[in-house]
Amino acid sequence: MSVAKQKVFIVTEYIGLNHNSTAYYWAKIAQYFDSTFDLQVICPKNSYTEVFFEETGIKVAYVKGNKFNKNRLLTRVMGQLNYSWSLNRTVVSLVTKDDLVFSGTNPIIGALFMALLKKYKGFKWLVLCHDIFPNNLIPSGVMRPNLLYEFLKKIFKVVYTKPDAIAPIGRDMAKILVDIGVAEDRVHVIPNWADHEKIEVCSKVNNPIIKDLGWENDVVFCYFGNIGRLQGVPMLLEAIRKVKSKNARFLFIGGGAEQDLVGKFVSDSDNYNTYYYGELSLQDNDLGLGSGDVALVTLNKGMFGLGVPSKAYFSMAADKPILLVADEGSELELLLRDYNLGWFCKSGSASLLATKIDEICEQFSRTKVLYSPRATLIENFSEKNSLGQYLKLAEKMFKS
Repeated sequence: MSVAKQKVFIVTEYIGLNHNSTAYYWAKIAQYFDSTFDLQVICPKNSYTEVFFEETGIKVAYVKGNKFNKNRLLTRVMGQLNYSWSLNRTVVSLVTKDDLVFSGTNPIIGALFMALLKKYKGFKWLVLCHDIFPNNLIPSGVMRPNLLYEFLKKIFKVVYTKPDAIAPIGRDMAKILVDIGVAEDRVHVIPNWADHEKIEVCSKVNNPIIKDLGWENDVVFCYFGNIGRLQGVPMLLEAIRKVKSKNARFLFIGGGAEQDLVGKFVSDSDNYNTYYYGELSLQDNDLGLGSGDVALVTLNKGMFGLGVPSKAYFSMAADKPILLVADEGSELELLLRDYNLGWFCKSGSASLLATKIDEICEQFSRTKVLYSPRATLIENFSEKNSLGQYLKLAEKMFKS
């Protein structure tokens, strides 16, 4: 007689292998969990999710998606209220007290509803923490410190203490969670990862983008990924203006709230050293990841504990050293320090960053980087390692 599998419900806004990095990570988690648990995903129906569930056969309960402007607080709140209600209404109808709900921190109002539902339904709740709300609204410029902000902090301080386990993707994020009152034994840091088997190591000189630009013999700093409000793009562009090295080149690949700023910077000035390529699909990741000597990973000042860009791990898989611009003590700064993966520059100073870029260019003219970011990733941040940690955590929760 076979034993019935324990039920796990993944509740997520994004899932699919070819949408964005958040969707990609959830898709991989779902595939990994599906062989161990009786898994069902609750998510919106769109072209990405339809393809994913048709190809994998994983059970899914669709909800109606809801488009809204994420860069305006009022529309963001109203849109998330409507969308989160749809998600959690489905949770009410499907989940029992013996089940485990695995959700993220987006949409954040969904987490607020989930905290209330947990008390009502009594299910086990595991949260994958990609960011911390409302703290992340300040560096993005969406909100200023005021009475409303302090009120939201108090509300969500309670929300973050309600999951049975919470898995932040960075050590700095874990520190903030503990500081706001989450019990240390409920916090389990599980890092992002990249599937090195799906990412080829390619020579920059053979990259079609680099060949078209004629940059084979230059030092190319590649910014590949979300060009958003949290990435410190204005400061980065100001630093590029101050760079003195004649062989420094800057390639931007991606899209987001600040992409027009990058496009305007390239078109309105005499920046022979900067090019905006536009967006690439996830299927063409190798083209973007292989198009530089140094991977640029940047965050706004004040982002300590509020985000860990996944692009760093994909760049490691492509064997690219990293120039990180972030707060001291952030997860990626610790990563670079622990494994000697590249260079660090503290956020907030364009002049300091320009000087660092000039130093790197001088180093590249003398010698090539000798260490291997890819080897570090394979040994410490593989897909199998991180997914295995999530699985063990879920299994432990069912036993507790």
